[in-house]
Amino acid sequence: MGPQDVVDYCMKSMLAQAEGCSTDGCRAMLAFAQKCEDKPEDFVGQLQPGYFNDPQAFTDYLAAQPRYATLTQLDEFKCMGTPDFSDMSRRAAQKILVKKAGANWEDLMVNMQMVEVETPAVDEEGQATTKKKRWLITSIYKQGEP
Repeated sequence: MGPQDVVDYCMKSMLAQAEGCSTDGCRAMLAFAQKCEDKPEDFVGQLQPGYFNDPQAFTDYLAAQPRYATLTQLDEFKCMGTPDFSDMSRRAAQKILVKKAGANWEDLMVNMQMVEVETPAVDEEGQATTKKKRWLITSIYKQGEP
């Protein structure tokens, strides 16, 4: 999956969650999030989904924050072009427009990084393959209150 696929999958899941599918949207976001253990926001105020261990805790946090509440009431989203790549295409930032019903469009940024993850898979020849490259979400950011 490329960075656009990750964003599209997560945002479609968030949209389904807003339409009543339990915590599946946040579960999808956490599945693609890079783990961090210090605090929910990084040093520049961007939300780190990998801080949360439970989809319900992540949903509750989003709902309690005026800046991110739109993500729990998502009605529509649009990716704005292709991701901006940096660090020799190992980092990507995707701008997305999000909105809840009856509201204006709001900007959301999703920052991602290509990382190697260990997998317990075995290839066709019976050899253990231990490393695989994957796009992970490092942070999301939405400007101010709606």
